[in-house]
Amino acid sequence: MKKQRGGGHVKFRCDRDALSEALQTVQRGVSSRPGIPALTGVLIEASAEGALTLTTTDLEVSARLSIDVQVSEPGISLVPARLLSDTVKSLSDAPVEFESDQSQARIRCAAYEGSLRLLPAEDFPRCSRLRAHGSWPRRRVSRRRSDRWPVPRRATKRDRCSPESCSR
Repeated sequence: MKKQRGGGHVKFRCDRDALSEALQTVQRGVSSRPGIPALTGVLIEASAEGALTLTTTDLEVSARLSIDVQVSEPGISLVPARLLSDTVKSLSDAPVEFESDQSQARIRCAAYEGSLRLLPAEDFPRCSRLRAHGSWPRRRVSRRRSDRWPVPRRATKRDRCSPESCSR
């Protein structure tokens, strides 16, 4: 049986700058090791309420960010993160239209129209410890004596996403 790619139909329209900034932010969670192709992608989840959630992970570091968009078709797609980020960054300053089906995503902006091949969305790991709005699952802020501002401490093995805490 052939593996279904992408995850479903998604269609939304948004501001290019907002999408580009969001992609650059979550791209920090993209795996630099190409062992698992799904870890090189950004999971795009469009809700009927008009929220677009972008999620990336390398199983150690995860990033999730939501922005407001105009959603025509809610759904989920897994798109190669760097390719999408570079494409959106190079577009003119006009609204971006994103539409995906089972195998590819189409991007339109002003005179530009292009397509990207999707990754299998079912291969993207689901981590239950991710929370919205940039909150930490545990208190990770410590104070240094020389600084007045809180400084995030380094993650320990206990803080990392493990196979037991992640589900597909």
